Amino acid sequence: MYRGYTYSETHGTYYCSSKTSIGCTARIKLTKNGGIQIISEEHSHSPPNYIKTTNGNYIRNTTSYQHERANILLCTEDIHIQKLMAHIIVLVGLRSDVLRNTTSYQHERAKISLCMEDIHIQKLMAHIIVLLKYHLIPTRKGKNLVMYGGYTYSEITGIYYCSSKTSIGCTAQYQLIPTRRGKNLVMYGGYTFSEIHGTYYCSSKTVIGCTARYYLIPTGKGGNLVMWRGYTFSEVYGTLHYCSSKRATMCTARIKLTENGVVPISAVHCHKPPTYLLRSDGSFSMNSYRPQKESTSSGGKIIRTPRPKEYDLIPTQKGNNLIMYQKHTYSETNEYHLIPTPKGKHLLMLNGYTYSANKGKYYCSSKASGCKARIKLDKEGNIKLIEGEHFHSQPKYNMISYLPIKEKISSCGKNIHIQKPTAYFTVLRERAAISVQLVSKLGNKER
Repeated sequence: MYRGYTYSETHGTYYCSSKTSIGCTARIKLTKNGGIQIISEEHSHSPPNYIKTTNGNYIRNTTSYQHERANILLCTEDIHIQKLMAHIIVLVGLRSDVLRNTTSYQHERAKISLCMEDIHIQKLMAHIIVLLKYHLIPTRKGKNLVMYGGYTYSEITGIYYCSSKTSIGCTAQYQLIPTRRGKNLVMYGGYTFSEIHGTYYCSSKTVIGCTARYYLIPTGKGGNLVMWRGYTFSEVYGTLHYCSSKRATMCTARIKLTENGVVPISAVHCHKPPTYLLRSDGSFSMNSYRPQKESTSSGGKIIRTPRPKEYDLIPTQKGNNLIMYQKHTYSETNEYHLIPTPKGKHLLMLNGYTYSANKGKYYCSSKASGCKARIKLDKEGNIKLIEGEHFHSQPKYNMISYLPIKEKISSCGKNIHIQKPTAYFTVLRERAAISVQLVSKLGNKER
């Protein structure tokens, strides 16, 4: 034991005791003088909880398990099950609290108190990995309950449903599928898992290399983010991935992808994980609002929404909603503005986003970056259709003048046609001077 962590010896080097269970890479060596030579002291977990007795011995306290994102009571007499449960808790980052204490439940191998009602977390667990074997618990009626993943299930016509189905309406279920070798495949969340040395892996692991331990989230630039333990990582070079918040929060967490899954190099984050929504088709979208609302996808790509903003929806008598944000209320409008460009055309600005015209439709100015948002106008210039969502922030514009012109303007015998009330903006970038000159020229024509 060194600084609260325990190490086991392998070929003269002491590795963290959690190396096998959660992949911790910390390791030390002992010098000839009995000193400590630190090779790597970066742990990806909290230190184990040991109690020192009066006679100087240490006893591990397994009555509770605390995690930075979990409040879970885990009580078991089986060390192997305890490590597996701790491993899956760290993988998923559970946020559920214990709802009931089953200390009276006795089993030949385990005594476990764990309850989750979050269906989203259950689906996420099924997608990542199923680590625990199941146990048969005899009931007074002569049947058996199945304990699997910390939950109990009862059989109804060959399918095992969660024991809380009747009381709280839990829809979790799984099915045991017998194989020719006399074993069972576990079907859970629409996926099948087979057992290898006490661990259940996705059945497609050998065929398509499914590791079911992390997610790949497509980005608008054609790459992928790696979601692992609730955090996202972006590729730097090769198989090395850094935390996506490295620039924003100076986070130093990084991982490496191998054939066997994720190898953490530094798994300590200095910020909270981003919030993503898992859609029914298995894709992800970043949840940016409260209350949570699942956004739509376009073209099979993931739509990323902006950073989280707290706001409230206030229903009106017309069936619409007002948005209350920082004690101010906002109403939705389809009013747009036209911004003249140096090429003699116009950009359409709606809700802070700009669109450029192409074959009768207005496409987002960030179309080249993968944004699919577009607008269609009718013959009278009113908005007829709005499709897609933006995955990027709004461009920064500053309005410098506004001309409420809707009819033709005659100047020096020439007619200038203005389609809609036009607001003139200047871009807060290198084109600011050009926009100012353009506005001054248009003002002279008006006079």
